[in-house]
This record gives sequence, C-alpha cells and structure tokens, in this order.
Amino acid sequence: MPAAELETFLFERHHAPKARRLAFELLETVDASASERLIAKLLDDPSMEIRADVVARLMAQSEALEKAGKPDEA
Repeated sequence: MPAAELETFLFERHHAPKARRLAFELLETVDASASERLIAKLLDDPSMEIRADVVARLMAQSEALEKAGKPDEA
C-alpha cells in the first residue's frame, strides 16, 4: 500500500469525506502507528465521519488511562 500517498489524500480536504475516511482506515492497516500520529491533526477535520472517529478513539484512550490509574494523563 502506498502509505505516503494515502496520507496525502487524507489531508486534502476537498476530497469526499467517505473516501478520506477509507484512506485513514487503510493507513491504519498498513501502519499501526498511523492513528496515534494522525489523531491530533484530524481532531478539527471538517468531515464529521473522520472527526467522530478520532473523538471516539481519544475517548477510548482516556478511559484506558483512567482504568490504568493515570487520571492526570486521561
């Protein structure tokens, strides 16, 4: 998979939101660290689909940190 091209496509906001979300999902399958690296950049994305996915992941991370006894990091 051309990870660099997928990432470029993802950040070109004029593309259709569903296509950009698919690019994000494909990036995750190719690069396990992609979601961690890209989440901060996508939090203010104009696509509700992408932004909702990012917020859900951040909430899951926060809950995991809370359960791990790290409330300050959560």
